[in-house]
Amino acid sequence: DLRLLESAALLHDIVRAQEDHGAKGAIILEERGYQEVARLIASHMYYLSDSLTERISEQDILCLADRMVIEDQYVGLEKRIQYIFDKFNGDAAVLEKIQHRLNENKAIRDRIEGLIEMSMDCLMA
Repeated sequence: DLRLLESAALLHDIVRAQEDHGAKGAIILEERGYQEVARLIASHMYYLSDSLTERISEQDILCLADRMVIEDQYVGLEKRIQYIFDKFNGDAAVLEKIQHRLNENKAIRDRIEGLIEMSMDCLMA
């Protein structure tokens, strides 16, 4: 659902400066009647993809896209994750979670690239 995905992409960081911004942003949208957008936003930071399915969901795309940009610039998954690693350098527990998310996002990226027969870097060039 491209309309749903676009709405979630535009609004997912509506309260980014606040702790647990996904859940807080979702509450704002739920209160305004946007349940499906709220559902995507609520879990965009902690989503686990279903690696056993070939189907690509709106949640997959939203989460991957969020992890491939810095501010408003496409940088690719590895550079974005390195930026996060550098930010939390020294916090082993956080770095372990980040590594797990990186692996999840690589799997989503690989599934999408296989379907579109093109790398994300080429797509975004």
